[in-house]
Amino acid sequence: MQLASTVDAYLRADLILALPGGEGVEVEEGFVTTLGLPYSLALKAGKFYAELGRHNLLHAHAFPFIDAPLVSERLLGEEGLNETGLGLSALLPLPWYAELNGQALNGDHELFASPKGRDLLYLGHLKNFWELGPSATLELGSSWAGGNNQEGHTSALAGVDLTLKWRAAGPRTRALVWQSEYLRARSNLPAGTEKQGGLYSLLQYQFARRWWAQARWDLVGLPRPRGAERAHRLSGLLALVPSEFSALRLQYSRLDEGGGGTDQVQMQYNFTIGSHPAHRY
Repeated sequence: MQLASTVDAYLRADLILALPGGEGVEVEEGFVTTLGLPYSLALKAGKFYAELGRHNLLHAHAFPFIDAPLVSERLLGEEGLNETGLGLSALLPLPWYAELNGQALNGDHELFASPKGRDLLYLGHLKNFWELGPSATLELGSSWAGGNNQEGHTSALAGVDLTLKWRAAGPRTRALVWQSEYLRARSNLPAGTEKQGGLYSLLQYQFARRWWAQARWDLVGLPRPRGAERAHRLSGLLALVPSEFSALRLQYSRLDEGGGGTDQVQMQYNFTIGSHPAHRY
């Protein structure tokens, strides 16, 4: 459930509630954002998904596929990097759209989770966006997050993402999205330094007004922790999208890891009731 409103001329408030498994209610996001600050600045405060790459910003119903990419699952977990804190963003004075984000978060994620309550997680994100013509756009982003971990040492996350979008002129019957992202984690531990990382690359193609065909390749283990195996997964998805408020999706995935393989078939019906604020572009 999403509640959103402009509080006054200075603040906007967003509250997103989740009912996991139909048991209880939890705050998925709840934050306020300033409006009209000078120099294209915006301040954000509350609980929110950290500005780390592309996929971490999405709620589950807005995932390009039914499940999250492997690298997101392995490094960030089911909940992603979702923290309480403060964020400040600014539009840079460049000839293209460039947004710089800085955030200070409470650092509860298991990669960090310092036993000292005063230790924070610090994050920076740079987003660059170009219009390649009337039908295509290109986005390039880079992210970094760092803080103290449970062992009293430091951990860091770094990532880079690239998104290309194209839509045919005229009737909205053809569109293409290519999105790729790489994440890498580094943890300094008493036994030494542990590194792990991975990437995904996906294609989404709208071939008719209500139909999408999609493919995704995942790889984790680049680099891989000591004693761990690399894993890769191929996924295909067919979606019937009657409108922006509903979608029926069928997905097949093949995961290969440690000398064995797992096949998975999933079906999802996704629908929205009531007014629907726009997703991130």
